[in-house]
Amino acid sequence: MAWVFSMWIETETKADREAVKEYFGGRIIATNNKKYTVCAYDSGVVTVDGISLSGITSQSDADEMTAIGFEFYELLKESPDFRYAITGVEVDGLVFLEELLEDPEFYLKFKGFVIQKELYERIAGKRKMKTFKKGYLWTPYEGETYT
Repeated sequence: MAWVFSMWIETETKADREAVKEYFGGRIIATNNKKYTVCAYDSGVVTVDGISLSGITSQSDADEMTAIGFEFYELLKESPDFRYAITGVEVDGLVFLEELLEDPEFYLKFKGFVIQKELYERIAGKRKMKTFKKGYLWTPYEGETYT
């Protein structure tokens, strides 16, 4: 089984999901003298080719994925509307709306979790979050770690 590093973006409608997929798909991320092509899928997963599919197996993997993660968030700042997003290894399907509604504080603690401000208010979030972009809050991303 692969352990894929990605950004998972949850959207409200099929049209939003398609807009996010179109926005991300095919973009080029350049970091640390390497270029990566962004792949975007119908499920809301955004990833790149050419990185470890075994998760973080070294400090080098962690550094590479961290640099890509920061680039994902920079792209997300200009992306079409979404409900929430998170980056990491195997984050797709990490948080479903029903789970977020039941236990918001558990999910809001994840570093790099970005949430639509309107949704944050609806779930009555109490965690102190920072502004990500207009209409969105987040717990800032700190990168990946190798342990």
